[in-house]
Amino acid sequence: MAANDIIKLPDDRISELPDDLRTKILTYLPTKEAIRTEVLSRKWKRLWEPRGEVEFEFNSTTEDTERIRNFLNTELTDSSKRPLLKLVLRCNLFKIRYPIGQLLCAAIVQRHVVELEVSVKPDKDKGIFNLPVKVLTCRQLKYLKLSGVSVRIQHTGPVFPHLKILHVDISQKSDTSLQNFYAKLPALQELTLEGCFTVYPIIGDERIFELFSPTLKTVQIKIKTVQTEFEDWDGFELSPIYSFHINAPKLEYLLINDNILASYKLLDCSGIGKAIVQCGWTYVDSYWDAPWVRNTFNLVRGLKIVHTLTLHDQTTAAAGFILEGMYTRNNALPIFSQLKELTLLVSTRSGCGFVMYLLDKTPALKFLVIEMVKRDDAKKDEGLAWTRPEVTPVCFRERSLNTVQLKWFLGHEEEWPQMIDFFCDIMQFINN
Repeated sequence: MAANDIIKLPDDRISELPDDLRTKILTYLPTKEAIRTEVLSRKWKRLWEPRGEVEFEFNSTTEDTERIRNFLNTELTDSSKRPLLKLVLRCNLFKIRYPIGQLLCAAIVQRHVVELEVSVKPDKDKGIFNLPVKVLTCRQLKYLKLSGVSVRIQHTGPVFPHLKILHVDISQKSDTSLQNFYAKLPALQELTLEGCFTVYPIIGDERIFELFSPTLKTVQIKIKTVQTEFEDWDGFELSPIYSFHINAPKLEYLLINDNILASYKLLDCSGIGKAIVQCGWTYVDSYWDAPWVRNTFNLVRGLKIVHTLTLHDQTTAAAGFILEGMYTRNNALPIFSQLKELTLLVSTRSGCGFVMYLLDKTPALKFLVIEMVKRDDAKKDEGLAWTRPEVTPVCFRERSLNTVQLKWFLGHEEEWPQMIDFFCDIMQFINN
């Protein structure tokens, strides 16, 4: 190569893009990676700031911890910067949890955070991280997600006065602050409680959640354990691990996805329009007399005022087992007088019997879906043992039903024609 030859570098086309487009690109990067683009050129200096979202996770390296702490102290506490839409802080080191409280207060006051997510790893000796009072009384906060955090309230006024959406991780054993503070949230509209356990929680460690709110419109409860079988059955005669008492007169939507089968009480949910329940145990036939099976049946009873209802196969199976054990079934379920749309998933003989019984309690039903689903633990020759009901369900007698959809899989093709014939006979009677 000659001395006077000029080495031509590739064009930096990304840096030539408009600022708003490069800013959009940075929104797809983690905060730490977006900050590093400042070294590229002057055009990238502080370009990451308008992204409106900051996400940090404290890991186990001291160098990284100090660098992030310095950044938070200089950036989050600067009131001259534009408001911050969302702040996400995750902490895996107990020793740096207390500065997080100070930084949260600074971010709330100086940067006017609207959406906040805080996750702090609990410590068996030092307890649970408690949200500062300034965070509890923040007026601009609209969305909050908590994990490993306590909300012990030390003042009498309302908390989170304008908070509309709350998501709480209840996997860790928490104090009572996460169980009964919802009535103090004057603007709460959507609540999600979620937990996942590798083993069944400790027997006798009952946790009662009082979900009382005059403004709540949506409740989602998602709790599960990956443990599916138990050697010691006697211990499960004790009280349920979780109990949820729901008092929300403006509630419109309820979702329950629960395979540890907590206890549910619907105290005042007069406005509820739609409910989806996937509540039950995969091996319900092995524990047919367990308290959680009765809890499932009682939950279905409490949904008598809904307009749209979906019951998954584990729910219909558990409710069917309770129904089979009753001496008299006349008043086992109330009349679902307002139910218009019903979707039922069935995987067992008991579930199929429950479906027919429930249809006799739906005089205003207009749309019906019955779907057969395959159980992973079902035996090859196990079928529904379908039997034709002696009495035509009331939804057919009242001629309110307009649409019936039957869905199934090939494993039960020998039994389903009997059910299809049953519905066809009834629909022909209605049409005539």
